[in-house]
Amino acid sequence: MCISKYKYNLPFPFEFYPYFYGPYSEQLQDILDILVSAKILEEKIELTPSGNIKYVYSLTETGKNLANMIKGQLDDKTILENLNKVKELKEREIEDLVKEAKTILLKALNEHTNSLSQNN
Repeated sequence: MCISKYKYNLPFPFEFYPYFYGPYSEQLQDILDILVSAKILEEKIELTPSGNIKYVYSLTETGKNLANMIKGQLDDKTILENLNKVKELKEREIEDLVKEAKTILLKALNEHTNSLSQNN
């Protein structure tokens, strides 16, 4: 999500901060927990090749039905553009994604700090 927000400028309202294995968002985690509890998402825990824990989320049947209802309200061009961005990320190794997310987040934090300094 961090890469989607800062690299692809997708409108995610979540704030990210540096954490153990990469950028973390408490707001995003809360929403994921709610969606899992509501049985819209299924959470699986996997190990990466380097032995780290990776959480994988997928839509349940209820989630797929909800996604199809939402999809009917969006234009196809927007859906395809965002789907292609997500597919590119999905094909990459988790360690590469974490490294890129850390780099992107640090750049965004530095830009934010610089803009605050210029305003004072």
